[in-house]
Amino acid sequence: MSKKIAFAFATSLLVIACGTSTAFATAGSEGTSTTSTTVAASSIDRTSLIARRESIRATFQAAMNSARDAFIAARNSATTDEARRSAEITFRTAMSTATRVQTEALKALGSLTNRPTATDDQKAAFREALTKFLEARKTIRATFHSAVANAQRIFKIARESATTNSARLAARQAFLTANEIARRNYQAALNALGDPPVKPATTSDSR
Repeated sequence: MSKKIAFAFATSLLVIACGTSTAFATAGSEGTSTTSTTVAASSIDRTSLIARRESIRATFQAAMNSARDAFIAARNSATTDEARRSAEITFRTAMSTATRVQTEALKALGSLTNRPTATDDQKAAFREALTKFLEARKTIRATFHSAVANAQRIFKIARESATTNSARLAARQAFLTANEIARRNYQAALNALGDPPVKPATTSDSR
């Protein structure tokens, strides 16, 4: 391989490797500036994150394939040991550069999705709030079931002691009314309790 050819080969490999940086930036930002991958964390959902990560990896693989093809062509046309060593060194440099750029691109993409990690106090507060919420909901449900069971018991006694149809109808109506009141009180208590506490963000949740 002549020095001119070796130089051209080296230049092409370095262009492939270094040019990957711009491609990675484009893949990481999906249409934003190729020199910056700064995006508001709230604008990145899980689907977009996966798509961008796959795009970065595909770009890296394409760069590696191009560098390998160029190296094979240069090695096959080399006529001296010096030319072959030069081609191998240039190929290794191109691979190293592409790997480094991919690592930096993936790291930058990951940092965009990081949310503040909950402190120990926040975690403890959440556990305490959740425990209180579950206990309150359990009490509300127990109160409702107790009211329904009590209404059923009273209805059974009234029905068995009734001697006329009107008495039996009155017992049934009283039972239905008691059930409706219990249901309304139950729903009102749940509405007053509200939604369960929200778990604070953790590192694993943000990925």
